[in-house]
Amino acid sequence: MAFFSKRSKQRAAELEEFLEYLRSPQAVDSNGYLEEPKDIEHESLKSVDLSGADLRHANLRYADLTDADLSGADLSNADLSWATLNRANLSGANLKRARMIDAMLQGADLTGADLTAATGLLAECLKGVIASDTTKWPDGFSPEIPRQSPLLHDHGQGRIQHLD
Repeated sequence: MAFFSKRSKQRAAELEEFLEYLRSPQAVDSNGYLEEPKDIEHESLKSVDLSGADLRHANLRYADLTDADLSGADLSNADLSWATLNRANLSGANLKRARMIDAMLQGADLTGADLTAATGLLAECLKGVIASDTTKWPDGFSPEIPRQSPLLHDHGQGRIQHLD
């Protein structure tokens, strides 16, 4: 029993160290380029708080960020291909030029998010998404979300409806 307890504490400490790494600002070289973008491929980070995190150019392919708080995070140029972001809070997040091939965003909060020039985004992966008039979509992308009201939601029926 003591072995399990010690091991659990070690895992918790490792996870906290990893989360601190993810929350920390990234090092930039003298030319203004990131020295080493964060690599989070295949990581399971369900329900973690990464609000405001610097994840520019990060590799998040296949990462599970279900229910994660990424509000205000900088995910510009990040690779979110095949990532699961269901019910994630991405309000105010910078997703400019993010690569989002088959990224699952069902029920995600994209209120005020900037997806300008994001690629690979599929409307069918956005069921139940919450968006606003301030959400910026890629040019030519039509998520088939009616934008007459400031906030929209799916209500679990597979189609997006106005919130009253």
